[in-house]
Amino acid sequence: MIKKHKYSKEWLSLMESAVVYQKNLSSFLNIEQDISLNDLKEALKEKDFLYYTLKVVENVSDEITQKLLNELINIVIYSNISDSYIAKKIVLESNRQLFRKEICEIIIKYSLTEKDNIYIIKDLALFLYELQYKKELLEFINENIAALRETEFIEDDEDLKGFNNMED
Repeated sequence: MIKKHKYSKEWLSLMESAVVYQKNLSSFLNIEQDISLNDLKEALKEKDFLYYTLKVVENVSDEITQKLLNELINIVIYSNISDSYIAKKIVLESNRQLFRKEICEIIIKYSLTEKDNIYIIKDLALFLYELQYKKELLEFINENIAALRETEFIEDDEDLKGFNNMED
């Protein structure tokens, strides 16, 4: 229990709000999955509260995370640095080996729609590297070598050797 005489009323109010938030989060995580999934898919489109939505997504099951992969990868690519970081962290901490095929299909889809944007191509290559998907990264590099050289993701043949030597 918080000793009320030690803290400001603002701090105490904040702590009370945190307790209410935890109760509401627990309640939300226990509703019917279709309802929570629909809410999360819609909320991930709202830029104003994206940070808070991502904080909720950090608490969902891998099953729900899998169903949100497209939205999360979209955030990794197109959102500001802090939201992108959280979305990437969620994907990296999920069961990414189980979701490997689906994640790679989404990355390929974005690489095809953004083939003229060398910086998004570089970000997608970096994401494959962070996921430690060696085979898929090497294929992606071969398909996008010019863009990756232009963005200096690959500077020389030594970089290519390094990617070939990475663990999968």
